[in-house]
Amino acid sequence: MLVRLLWKPLPESWPEAEAPRPAGLRAVIALVREVAAGVPQHDDVERRVRRAATQAIVRDAFQQTVAEQDSEHRGPAEFADAWRVRLADLLDE
Repeated sequence: MLVRLLWKPLPESWPEAEAPRPAGLRAVIALVREVAAGVPQHDDVERRVRRAATQAIVRDAFQQTVAEQDSEHRGPAEFADAWRVRLADLLDE
């Protein structure tokens, strides 16, 4: 799932989250889906460009979080939370 989220073309839609308040990687995916749903889409090319731009932001947030992981030494859940917070900040810009 992580490789698909970061490097492969994003699908038109993601499966629904199993819990009402997802955590970890599911929270990151839910955040990306929420932002993508709010963006008006007109045609296939524009939709693909928007998905690619969103994916680039997700990848950038991931790489920044990985870069600071050396000094932070977080567990998987804390890492996912830090990634989600960083991604939310980037998407708010």
